[in-house]
Amino acid sequence: MTELFGGNLHRVLAAGPEVDDRPPDHRSDPPDPALVRVHALLRGAIVLAFARADTSEQIDLARLSCRVPDSSPAAEVLAAVAAILDDIDFSSEYRSAIIRPLLVAAAAALTPAVPVP
Repeated sequence: MTELFGGNLHRVLAAGPEVDDRPPDHRSDPPDPALVRVHALLRGAIVLAFARADTSEQIDLARLSCRVPDSSPAAEVLAAVAAILDDIDFSSEYRSAIIRPLLVAAAAALTPAVPVP
């Protein structure tokens, strides 16, 4: 049983202490609204890029949303996202050259605790 349940079943059956069963990445603080906004815009751009549609509006809005005061808690992450967006060649005929960096930028926007390289 221990091999399957790692000791949790024994603790439950023995009426041991309650276990925090929330996902390990639960947050007590809500995410920064600027990061959520940028992620939503990038997600929209990704969907449009897969459809080979024009992504310029979403990208321009995401770039504008990355402009926050240096005192903002999300300033470092948003600066990194803006740098990724600046490096993308949106005129490339290869969708992967557009979509892959957009995926990285979108992931960075939702994982601000990960250090920026």
